[in-house]
Amino acid sequence: MLVLEKNNQLGLPDGWYEILFSESITNIPLTGYKLKQKDYQEKGKLPVIDQGQEYIGGYTDRINLQVNCELPIIIFGDHTKSVKFVNNNFVAGADGIKVLKPKSFFDPKLFYYFTKAIKLPEKGYARHYQFLEKSFIRIPPLNEQKRIVAKIEELFSEIEHISESLKIIKDKIEYYRRSLLVTSFQNLSQKELLSECAEIGTGGTPSRKKPEYYNGKIPWVKTTEIKNSHIENTDEKITQLGLDNSNAKIYPKNSVILAMYGEGKTRGRVAILDISASTNQACAVMVCNPKKLFYKYCFYWFQSQYYEIRAKSSGGNQPNLNLGIIKKLEIPLTDMINQEKIVAQIELELSQIEFFRKNITQTFLKTDLIRNSILKQAFEGKLVTQDPNDEPAEVLLQKIKREKQKISN
Repeated sequence: MLVLEKNNQLGLPDGWYEILFSESITNIPLTGYKLKQKDYQEKGKLPVIDQGQEYIGGYTDRINLQVNCELPIIIFGDHTKSVKFVNNNFVAGADGIKVLKPKSFFDPKLFYYFTKAIKLPEKGYARHYQFLEKSFIRIPPLNEQKRIVAKIEELFSEIEHISESLKIIKDKIEYYRRSLLVTSFQNLSQKELLSECAEIGTGGTPSRKKPEYYNGKIPWVKTTEIKNSHIENTDEKITQLGLDNSNAKIYPKNSVILAMYGEGKTRGRVAILDISASTNQACAVMVCNPKKLFYKYCFYWFQSQYYEIRAKSSGGNQPNLNLGIIKKLEIPLTDMINQEKIVAQIELELSQIEFFRKNITQTFLKTDLIRNSILKQAFEGKLVTQDPNDEPAEVLLQKIKREKQKISN
């Protein structure tokens, strides 16, 4: 039985109604039709759609797992709250998704947009469908639904064009940053082994089986904290007992740290210690000789050589760097005064690059806010003009109700 909330009780536009979300959909059962993430392929006959932020999580050739339902449908991520409009054959990811078929009184695309507009509580990785199904969703007249969808997609298309332009600019800024660092060291012909102008060491990990080794006062750096920036604090701290019973050692402020291991982009990144700290064994630490190598010069040079240093990694499935490789690196050198001048020029230009990068990031955030504002206006009936000749949603709902009664009789 449909639970209707009239427009005059809610301040909705004429002809609009609200019903419980659970009464606006059919839940498509997925028993026996789910694929675990470990079984995803990079290529395959069918896309796997899950609750991740990307539209497609992976692929599979297991066509027997294809979800058998009338398209289009909506996928809701029970944990992530992601909402996806699906109008192609697919296999469902195994973890936490709901496959929802909007009922005939809803334009499927508008249902998708209105579902995105429903505000749900933030419960972390807990399940959120329990809140969604108890929410109310608004139903405009069917003709108005189509006008709203057309307007949303017109506006979203304009925003997407702006976003694509911003991405191109962002890529160019990153390319310029990389070029700046590379060219800053390009014309220096004199080179010296890094090991001859810096003490190079690593660290260690106190036994995780000994709780008394952790939650101390000694900062302890891991590679996930190395992000081409300065380290002022660490996620974890160890005790003196942990330090004494491991290969960890304390390095002074202004040491340069390089990530030797790490997934994705981590390996090859560097950081400067703004504090005295210890590290784990995945970090190489350079304590620069103050008479030969300015620590900031070393820091920026490593950034300029990011891809070249990563290419020196060795190993099988997970290639890594090691101290032997780091010690054999040759760094272009000039006198200390020139090193400081080079650093000053790099930092001047990087500050300008950072200014533009922040502006781009803020503009990206504004496009998201504009999208949300458009959906809010649509949900409140403020996006398109109303047509008094449209059949009210209540009439449509009553027709559907009578048809169901005829079928049941």
